Amino acid sequence: MNASHRSRQMPNVMAVLDELNKCSPRSVSMRKTSLEVGADKAAKWLMIFASVLMVGVAILAVWQSLVGGLSDSVKLAAQLLILLSVSVALLALLLNIISGCVILFRWRHVSFHNLREDILHEQSMAFLLSKHGEDVLADARYWLELKIKRVESRVTYFFGEKTAILAILATAYPISKELSGTTGSIKWIGTTLSTGMTWDNLPNMLLLWLCAFVLGLSLGALLLRKIAARYRYQVEIIDLARR
Repeated sequence: MNASHRSRQMPNVMAVLDELNKCSPRSVSMRKTSLEVGADKAAKWLMIFASVLMVGVAILAVWQSLVGGLSDSVKLAAQLLILLSVSVALLALLLNIISGCVILFRWRHVSFHNLREDILHEQSMAFLLSKHGEDVLADARYWLELKIKRVESRVTYFFGEKTAILAILATAYPISKELSGTTGSIKWIGTTLSTGMTWDNLPNMLLLWLCAFVLGLSLGALLLRKIAARYRYQVEIIDLARR
């Protein structure tokens, strides 16, 4: 296929990519059974009820602190409300646990149901793409694969070949902690930030900046991997449409 033909069909390729951008796997909420949905709703209302009870107790506590004069019966009622609120909150937690245990005994039915719904969902998206020509789908697949390679190469550059940097930083942290005479990462961070940019605190500040930099790279790598996974999913939809 020559370059002029590819250039002419580029709007169709963009149309395919635009449709793929609207495609996504079934969400976690769509995979829940009716039992799990009911348990979630009941747990939500129970937590709301427990929160309302605690708000009432908090109002009584503020009144007692500022004004005083609450009778013993009101204080007893407040303690009962606290007990009821905690019991309702625990019940809300137990509902989700119980529903999860029930689902474990129906795992075959649930897994088959999700498999069937996944197939129908992805087949419907592939059917919408099948109206485009084979050449258009092939071009769209090529651009997605190219983008995947570029995204993965960035992740590999920072966290494949540069793993020695992470090893150095991982070694430098405990050494710095020992030299600074503090224990615990939270205390070390707090001490470093509170001391500020001083000559004696400069090594700790530099190490803290490096840790923040590595954390930023890690979060960026997670985002890039998520983007690459989405592109792979779109490639799978194209392959399904080309069958």
